[in-house]
Amino acid sequence: MQANGFLGIDVSKGYADFLLLNDHKQVMEEGFQLQDNKVGRKQLRELIEKWFSMGLKTLCCGVESTGGYENNWYYFFKTLAQHFDVKTARLNGAR
Repeated sequence: MQANGFLGIDVSKGYADFLLLNDHKQVMEEGFQLQDNKVGRKQLRELIEKWFSMGLKTLCCGVESTGGYENNWYYFFKTLAQHFDVKTARLNGAR
């Protein structure tokens, strides 16, 4: 697995779509969707743990700013940064 991963998160009410790319904008993990609840965040944590165990060193996460729907995901990534090299940014596509 590549050393750096870039996780794009398209947030909607109740769920989010994810896509993981490497430094060369090649897909590392096909797009997937998770519910915005405890189960969805547990599934994402398991995926992230798998990626790091396979050699990922840094995960950069871009969370789409959608009027507050992104908050659960944003703070989830912030807590993961205590255990993994995860960097998080809130992105506003309108700017």
